[in-house]
Amino acid sequence: MTAPARVPLVVANWKMHLTDVWASALLDDLLPMLEGVRGVDVALAPSFPSLRSVGQRIAGAPLALAAQDCHWEARTRARSPRGCWGSWASGS
Repeated sequence: MTAPARVPLVVANWKMHLTDVWASALLDDLLPMLEGVRGVDVALAPSFPSLRSVGQRIAGAPLALAAQDCHWEARTRARSPRGCWGSWASGS
């Protein structure tokens, strides 16, 4: 039996600490470029202050939202997705 083909994952990791306004402007340029992309999964990992606005903006698009320095308990400098958005992040 052969293993199913793996789909490559491309993640845009935004280390630029963009404001919501700049993140929105970047999305205005980026989203049209991604419309024809096939054969890969795409995720965006904006800086922490822009997670919510980027997540809302890409809702319904074939993009995943990723985050940097996350841990479910946030015992270190990592941030907890649950602490940021409550049940929204956990899917419950």
